[in-house]
Amino acid sequence: KLFVKESELTTLLAKVTTQENSISNNSSTMDRREIRKMGTQTMHANWQIEYRKLKKENITKSDTWISKQIARMDIAKGRDSETIRRNMKN
Repeated sequence: KLFVKESELTTLLAKVTTQENSISNNSSTMDRREIRKMGTQTMHANWQIEYRKLKKENITKSDTWISKQIARMDIAKGRDSETIRRNMKN
């Protein structure tokens, strides 16, 4: 038979519970990170689609001009035109 004091058992149980919580918190953090990353990639893809569309319609306009036009749209989500310019051609 294995004899363990009740206080030791309580301490071990608390440690295991803490480790389980830590593991689940880390996995949910990774999930949230992946979700945010996918949202950002989708936003950049929308900018790229709009860039190609505007570039066809306005061949002589610069990338800066196009990024400013995109910045005025809802798909910009409040981002600066320079941020859009850097990501719209990727």
